[in-house]
Amino acid sequence: MILTGTGGAGSTQRNQGISIQAGSNVVSTGVGADAGNITLLGTGGTGTHHLVGVRIYDNFSGGTGLQTVDGDISMTGVGGTGSDTDNDGVLLETRASIESTGAAAEAGNITIIGTGGDGTDTNYGVYRFDGGTAVTTVDGDIAATGVGGNGSGNNNPTTPVEV
Repeated sequence: MILTGTGGAGSTQRNQGISIQAGSNVVSTGVGADAGNITLLGTGGTGTHHLVGVRIYDNFSGGTGLQTVDGDISMTGVGGTGSDTDNDGVLLETRASIESTGAAAEAGNITIIGTGGDGTDTNYGVYRFDGGTAVTTVDGDIAATGVGGNGSGNNNPTTPVEV
């Protein structure tokens, strides 16, 4: 399954490419070589701030996230162009869960790639906010790559992977 999203061209905030939140889940239950993969491709729009490419946010609703058994999970996010802060490529926050539960050779892998957008401060490539957020596998690999955005202020590091 492939989900692709591009945030709108707005004059304020939260023009996000893909936002999965408040008890929503994307699940693949397939097993073995034909197991279904989950791929998210998101690009933040324009506006002021929180122009996130891919955002997964639970807000304490009891579970929000992505889950596979043997399929791979891949997220690629590019933050939008804003005049303020927090234009992250991929943002995982407030108890979001990304997990692969498969075991042995067929186990699913998790890959997260993010590029922060333009703005002032904290334009992370990949950012995990909140200690309750988890990225886990049983036997699969986890890889995260992030590149900070072109911010004019603080916290736009060149390798901002916070997973």
